[in-house]
Amino acid sequence: MLLVLIILQLPILVLSLLVNSIFIFFILNFLLVSIYLIPVARFYIISNPLYRYAIRYLPKISKTEYESLIAGNSWIGQEILSLKPNWEKIYNYECFNLSNEENTYLETVVSELCKMSDDWEIGQNDSIDDQIYSFIKKHKLWGLIIPKEYGGLEFSTLAQSRIVSLIASKSINIAIIVMVPNSLGPAELLIKYGTLEQQKKYLPELAMGNEIPCFGLTSVVAGSDASSIIDEGIICYDKYEGKTVLGMKLNWSKRYITLAPISTIMSIAVKLYDPDKLFSSKKELGITLCLIPTNHSGVKIGKHLPMNLKFPNGTIEGRDVFMPIEWVIGGREYIGRGWFMLMECLSFGRAVSLPALSTGISQKCLLTSLGYCMIREQFNLPIAFFEGVQEKLARIAGLTYIVDATNIMTTDALGFNIKPSVESAISKYHLTEMGRDIINDTMDVLGGKAIQFGPNNFIGFCYQSFPISITVEGANILTRNLIIFSQGIMKFHPYLLKEIECFSEKTKASVTEFEQLFSKHSFRVCALIVKNIYYNLIKIFYPVLPRKFGCKSRINYFSNSLAILSEFVLIYFGKRFKTRERVVANLGDVLSYVYISYAVIRYNQQNADLDDEKLFAWSINYLQFNIYDAFNNIFLLIPSLFFSKMMRMFLFPYGISQKKEYFKYEYDVVNSLAHNNKLREQLTRQCYRGVDTNSINIIEKAVLKLSIINPILKKLSKKRIRRAQLRTLEQINKLEVAGMFENIIDSEEIKHLKEYVELVNEAVQVDQF
Repeated sequence: MLLVLIILQLPILVLSLLVNSIFIFFILNFLLVSIYLIPVARFYIISNPLYRYAIRYLPKISKTEYESLIAGNSWIGQEILSLKPNWEKIYNYECFNLSNEENTYLETVVSELCKMSDDWEIGQNDSIDDQIYSFIKKHKLWGLIIPKEYGGLEFSTLAQSRIVSLIASKSINIAIIVMVPNSLGPAELLIKYGTLEQQKKYLPELAMGNEIPCFGLTSVVAGSDASSIIDEGIICYDKYEGKTVLGMKLNWSKRYITLAPISTIMSIAVKLYDPDKLFSSKKELGITLCLIPTNHSGVKIGKHLPMNLKFPNGTIEGRDVFMPIEWVIGGREYIGRGWFMLMECLSFGRAVSLPALSTGISQKCLLTSLGYCMIREQFNLPIAFFEGVQEKLARIAGLTYIVDATNIMTTDALGFNIKPSVESAISKYHLTEMGRDIINDTMDVLGGKAIQFGPNNFIGFCYQSFPISITVEGANILTRNLIIFSQGIMKFHPYLLKEIECFSEKTKASVTEFEQLFSKHSFRVCALIVKNIYYNLIKIFYPVLPRKFGCKSRINYFSNSLAILSEFVLIYFGKRFKTRERVVANLGDVLSYVYISYAVIRYNQQNADLDDEKLFAWSINYLQFNIYDAFNNIFLLIPSLFFSKMMRMFLFPYGISQKKEYFKYEYDVVNSLAHNNKLREQLTRQCYRGVDTNSINIIEKAVLKLSIINPILKKLSKKRIRRAQLRTLEQINKLEVAGMFENIIDSEEIKHLKEYVELVNEAVQVDQF
C-alpha cells in the first residue's frame, strides 16, 4: 500500500498548487499516513474497497482451470517473466546422455524394427504385420516407461524421445504405435497413481505386451474442451461375478482412440455422480479415470482411418456398463481427481511424444532435401545452388536446428523430474507447426519425387501424417489461443494466481493477504518499468552490441517488455482478457519465442565445436523477427488507439520494426551444411538411414561420393565437357569410347563417375505402376 501513497502524491501536489496552500499539502499527507499506519483505517478505507474492486475486475478461474494450473511445475518460463532472468540456471541444466544400455537398444532393437517397417507395404496390406507386433512385444517397446521391478525397461525420457524420433523417420505408423502406450495412457497413470494391487496386476502384463492399452478422453461433443465430456457414470449397487457390490454404471462414447481396435485394456475418463450418496456426501464427484478390460460386457469398439494411415485407431463405446468401484485408477481415493491426474500426465505426452515425432521427421526432411538438391541437376547446375532453392533449404535447416534445440531442452527438464506443463505446450505447438513448415518446404524442393506415391517416396507419408500431429493432444489452435499464455501468466507470475486464490474465502485474513500481495505486485511493476528505461538507455549508448552480449541483452529486453505489457493488458481487459484470444495468442507467441531462444542459445553453447555460427545467426534472427511481429500484432489488436500508442512508445521508443535479415545467411547455411559433415551429422542423427537399398541410403551414398566427384567434374569442365553430357551411363560410355577422357581423368576416376551417375539416376527415379 506504500506505493499507493507515493502515487497519490502527484494529485495532492497539483491540488495544493491550485489552491496555493502548502497547508493543504501537509494536511492531506497527514491523513494519508494516518490511514496507512492505523490497520483498521487502512482495512476499511483502502484494502477492503480495493479487494472488492479486484474481485469484480480480475478474470475468474474454474475448478478445472485451477487443477490445470497447479498440475506440473513451473520451469524456465518463470525466468522469462522475472525481473532478472538467470542465464546460469538455464545453462547449468545438465544435457542428458543415453546410457550404454539405451545406446545399444537404439542401435540394435530399434534399428531392426526400422528395417522391418515400411509404410508403403503397410498401406498395401491395409494392416500392420503380426511379425511387427510380435517384435514390439518381445523387446518391450510398450514398456519403455515401466519400472524394471515390473518387467519394463525404465528408460530415460531422452531415450524415449530418441526411439520415437528414429522410428518416425522410417515409419509413421509404427512410431505412433510405439509412442502412444509410452505417453498418456494406463501405464503412466498406474505408475503414478495406481494402487499397489493395480500396479502388480497390470504393469508386468503391459511391459510384456500381453495387455495392449488404449486411453479414451475425447468424446463426441467434447474435443479440445476435454473437461466438458458428457460421458458419465453413477455410483450404485449391482451384480458382479454373482455378488452384489458397490460399483459404477457407466455410459460413454469415445472417438479418435489410438490402438483401440487391438487393445485388451482401456482407461477412460468419465464424470462420476453419486445421486443416492452411497459413497460420498456430494452428488457430483467430478472427472474420474477407470481401467476396463475391452472384453468386458457392454464394451463396443469401432474403427477410424486417420488420413488413410494404417495405425489402429477407433471408437470405444459403452452403455450401462457396470464395474466394481475398485476399477478406478488409484482406487477410491482418486475418485473425482481425474482431471488433475490427466494434466500431470499430459505434460509428458506433449513434451516428448509429438515433439519427438516432429524432430525425427524434420531431420529426415533436412537429410533428404539437402542431399537430393546437391545431386539433382537442372540447367547444368545442382539445384542447391539456385537462390530460390537455397531459401527453402536454409529454412528447413534453420527450423530443424530450432526444433532439435527446443526438443532437447524440454526433454532434459523431464529428465530432472520436472513436469513443465506450459513449456510442454510450447514445445508441442511450435515444434509441430515448424515441422509442418519443414515438410511443406521439403515437398517444394523435392518436386515430382515427393508427389508420386510408391515404395521409393520417402516423404509422402510424413506429409500425409502431419495434420494428425497438429490436431491431437490439444489442437494447435486451442493450444496457442487458450493455453500457452493464459496458463503461462498464471503459473509464471509470482503474485497473480495467489491474488486470485484470495478471492475464494472472502474473509478479513484473505483481504489482508491480498493487500500484502498487491503491494509486492505493485513494486514489481515499478521495477519492470525502471528496467525498461534502463534497457532503452543501453540502446542509446551502445547502438551496436557484441553478438553474444547483444543476443542475451535483446532476449532480456523482450522478456521485460512482455512482463510489462502483460500487466497492462490484464489491467486494460480485466475479465474480458480470456475472450481476447488473438491478443492472448500473440502474447503467447512472444513467451514461446523467448523460451525457444533460450533453447537455441543453450544448444549453441553446448555444441561449441560444431561450427554452427551461420545456423545460429539464422535461427536467432528468425526468432527475433517473430517476436517483434507478435508485439506489433498485439498493439494493432488493442482497441484503444491511445493505450496502444502509449504502450508502443514506452516499450519501444526507437520503433518496433525488425529487419528480416535471416535471408542474408541462406547461402552460408546451405554451404556450411554441404561441406561440414559433422554439423550435418548432428542435425540428422535421429534419422534412420538404413543399411538396405532404400532411397535415403542411395542419396546418402551419392552425397558422400561428391568429395571424389567434384574434382573430376572440375577437370572435365576445363576441357569443356559439361555436366549435361554426363547424366547417363550411355553418355559417359560414348565419351569414353570417343577418347574424350584421355589425359584428363584416369580409369579409376571414370569408374567413380559411372558409380555416381548410377546412384543419382536411381535416387531421382520415381515409382511407376
